[in-house]
Formats: sequence, C-alpha cells, structure tokens
Amino acid sequence: MDFHAFLQSQASAWSEVDGVTVPARFSTLEREVKALRRGVGISDRSFVSAIKMQGEDAFDLLERCCPCEMYIRDGELRHTLMLSDNGEPWLDLYIANDDETFFLFAEGMPSEDLLSFWCAEIPEGADVQVESLQDSHLMLSINGPFAWELLAELEGHQIIGFPYSTFYRAESGALFLRLGKTGEYGYDLLIAKEQALDFWQRAFQKGARFDLLPVGLDALELCGMENFFFSMRREGTLGLTPVELQLQWRVSYEKDFAAKASLESVRESSERRRVTGIQSLAPLTVGDAVYSGEQRVGKVVTSAFSVTLGHWIGLALLDVSWAHSGLEFRAGDTKEQVVATLSMPFVRNLSMLINPQKHSYLDDEGLMPLMGLVGQDALEDIELSGGEDGAV
Repeated sequence: MDFHAFLQSQASAWSEVDGVTVPARFSTLEREVKALRRGVGISDRSFVSAIKMQGEDAFDLLERCCPCEMYIRDGELRHTLMLSDNGEPWLDLYIANDDETFFLFAEGMPSEDLLSFWCAEIPEGADVQVESLQDSHLMLSINGPFAWELLAELEGHQIIGFPYSTFYRAESGALFLRLGKTGEYGYDLLIAKEQALDFWQRAFQKGARFDLLPVGLDALELCGMENFFFSMRREGTLGLTPVELQLQWRVSYEKDFAAKASLESVRESSERRRVTGIQSLAPLTVGDAVYSGEQRVGKVVTSAFSVTLGHWIGLALLDVSWAHSGLEFRAGDTKEQVVATLSMPFVRNLSMLINPQKHSYLDDEGLMPLMGLVGQDALEDIELSGGEDGAV
C-alpha cells in the first residue's frame, strides 16, 4: 500500500490545495487542535511544492527574482514572498541553502506551474538546473510542544539543538526543516515517497506514549491563524500587499525588485491600512464594517472560532491610525457587536514555556502548572462588554 492509499483509509475529510488532495481531518477539529497545543500531531503537507535548484548561476537567479536579501548561510532557510508587479503575494516561499544547492518550498501554486515559472526565468546560457521533487518526495510535518521529544526518539537527540529556520539532512536522505506554522515546536520533513509510510508508522510506534495524533489541514490552518501565520489560502486571497499584511520583514527595500515602487507607494499613502488582530464573544462576519462611534474605520477580513480560546478571532483591515491593540470598536450594520483589538499571537503557546532540558510529556506533575497557562490571551485585560468605543 502506498502512502496516499494508506491515508485514504485513515482520514475522514479531504481538501484540495494547489492541485493536491490532502487530509482535512482525521477525527474532530477540537481533538486535533488539542494535540497540537498540548502534545504532538503529525500531518501530511504534500501540497507544498518542492523545487531543487542548482548550478553556478542559481544564486543569481534567486537574487534577481526574490524581494528579500539572499544572504543565507549553509543549513539555513529564508522566508520570503513572491510578489506581483502591484505588490500582492502570489507565493509563500522558503529558500534553503544546502551547500549552494537551493531547495524551494512554496505554497500558492501547483508544482508544475511553479517549475514552469522558474524555467522561464533562467537567462539564455545560464548555468541553472531546476527540478521538481513533487513526483519523488512529499512533505510531512510534526508539530506540538513535544514535537522535539518525539523526533529525538526517532532521529536522535541532536534534533533538539536545531534553531528555528535551520535544517539538517538525516542519514535516510530526508531533510528535517525546523519550521512550523502553528506557534508550537514544528518540523517539516521532505521525505522520499517510498519512505513516507514507513516513517509515519514508525512515528506512531514511538509516539504512542506521547499520544501522537494524526492532524489534518483544518487544525493546522486554525492554529496558524491563532498565531498570526500568513496563509496564501486566507490572507493571500485579500488583494493586499506586505505593507498592509504586516509582512514587510519578508522584503528588503535595500534592493531592487519588480514590486518595490508599488510597495513604496502604499507605504507613503495617506490612506494606509493595516491588518490588526480582533476578537469577539459573538461570531465575526467577514465583510462587516468596523466603527469607532459613527466613523467607519475598517472592516473584518478574516474570522474563525478559536477552539483554543473558546471565542471568535480574526483580522480587521483598519485605517492605520486605528490599527493598534487594546481598543474597542463596534462591528456590523447595527453597530451592536463589540470587538477588541489585541497584540498577536492570539494565544499563549505551551512551547514558549517548555524547556527541552527540563520538561517531558511524560512528566504530568511538572507540566501541570504550565498547562493552566495555555490559551490565555488579551481577554484577561480587555472585557468585551461594551465600554467606550476606541478605548480600553
């Protein structure tokens, strides 16, 4: 049985992402989010496009096309975006430097289309070889406050010392990327397809004592939203630029790139807006206007019910003068719904409190004081009860 056929026997719901079908859920959303927030979850992220680029001119090609600074040490990853001429993201991109061979991991475009893009960008006569790994490899991910402990069992304790945005090559040839988009400890694994099922099954053999759970796309997306991780499938559909999306850290204005003039125009605009975290006890409806008194100051652009927090969260696109945390506004046609802005991430992650040199999933007594802090957010400081608009 191949890996995809195996997952078909396990998953309860499916989603199509960038032309690839992946599990959306294995059990319930609540159960899978809890695994990510308090234990360990393993997921199929084979929708991530993987491209291998090498050759004497590979670096120059990336330097020309990418809006970020291309200073990447061997063993490091750089997170950036690919932008249209008007500055809107069309690709969420990681670039890994493996001894001057570059691996590109992308969301936002089917693998065959992305390969065609890079091939078309190679100048005539340049020494660049580009290869899609989609047919030979796939991406798995392991996330959760104790993901490191499970991987130490599977790969050895050296995994614990790898910092964020670095990677290493395992003896099997798989790449282990210290990444993740849930706010917890996270590792993405680029693994040969013929090894995927064996790794998945070994993970569950070792992971039984960690209560390892298979986790689908729905839980990954929600946990990413709870921690303000950009998603091409969510914020990437809004027609906004990195200026408005609070993603300017992924570009460098010190270099020339196609969308630079467009971004600078947005930065200098007197009508600039910015996405800001909001929360409410009542459902947030995308498209609803946000008001301070009678003045419309923005609109709700994303929303979801946070399983971790037990109330609604989202993003509002606010006029920049109002785009600050700790304020109360009204939303909807009747202006009756109270929403509050807050600093993100929305949740307090257990991973921020875990010390791999001190804690273990198996140490219930030592973890109890920490478990009580998981999920606490700005509701401790802001009561959503209807105070003065625009005031704490």
